[in-house]
Amino acid sequence: MEKLFEIEYLPDNTLHYDIRIKLRDVKDTLDIDSYYLKNDANGSDDILICLQKILEKWQSVIQQSVQDRPVYLIIDFSDQYFGGFCFELKEMSEAKFTYGIIKETYDMNMESVIYDLKGHEFIKLYEYDTTIENLLFCLKENIMNLS
Repeated sequence: MEKLFEIEYLPDNTLHYDIRIKLRDVKDTLDIDSYYLKNDANGSDDILICLQKILEKWQSVIQQSVQDRPVYLIIDFSDQYFGGFCFELKEMSEAKFTYGIIKETYDMNMESVIYDLKGHEFIKLYEYDTTIENLLFCLKENIMNLS
């Protein structure tokens, strides 16, 4: 199994640029703010717990996915955009897994899973062909590493 991405929390008390995402085959890392995860809807202000709960929710959504129906897995919440992954199950267990952004999200809820973009465009930045099994493995590894 290959790691598509790794998520690391780098606590620094500023809540800015303290979550690092490393994507496979991408030299640079994506450093995002944990600011929007603080005091989240999960009832915890512990960033590690919030990240784990988000990834666990993603696992559940992926396991219940429907072929050719994209699901947006959001981790980067900002005033200007949301950043995250688009997961789309293809034939059998084949899947597309894409990192990108959704601009101008002022009319969208800050949810870690979005099914309907409400007319917004998902701008693809990095796209991977994978399997559902590989993605679930990657999520499980990230959850364990955040423990």
